Amino acid sequence: MTARADKDDRLNFGDARGMVVYQGYKNTMSRSESLDNVLTYRISMLELLLNRSVGAVYSDHFGLNTHEWRVLAAVSVWGPIEAVQVARWATVDKAAVSRAVRGLLSKGLIERRLHEQDGRKIRLDLTLPGRRTVNAVIQRIGVIQERLFQGYDRHKVREFFAMLRMLEGRLRDMQEETLRQRNERLTARRAAARA
Repeated sequence: MTARADKDDRLNFGDARGMVVYQGYKNTMSRSESLDNVLTYRISMLELLLNRSVGAVYSDHFGLNTHEWRVLAAVSVWGPIEAVQVARWATVDKAAVSRAVRGLLSKGLIERRLHEQDGRKIRLDLTLPGRRTVNAVIQRIGVIQERLFQGYDRHKVREFFAMLRMLEGRLRDMQEETLRQRNERLTARRAAARA
């Protein structure tokens, strides 16, 4: 199967040999070279490398695992927050959030509080040691980030982060739309089965 590009030069796909076709001519890039321009591949590689660098900070210096750090960061940004919401915003599954919350509670970095309006709900918030830990981790991560952006002017760095936020927002919207459509189809099937 040979790939074809749309008129605006977007790549549709590569063939079985890893060849890529743009506007009627073949580019003999290997699959690994063509992956260089695939967003999911670039982001996953960047995430892997960042997680290794940053993971050493929160693991070696603060005794936190990846899920604990993500939950702690989410509580720091959006807290007080319910654990269910943490799973959504920290992109960690519910079981991992539950284990991370237990670990953070035992370390005294977060606390549970009853929801002010609904006493059945429990919200998570940072303790004073939790705030200190988040600030210390962020400070150390800031040093790594400064090294990464060394040589780029501040305007380009701001544009980079604005683009990341925009992409993240679009992806969240796409996921919510997919979930909404799936629920609508399920509701329609159930209604048809009852009829």
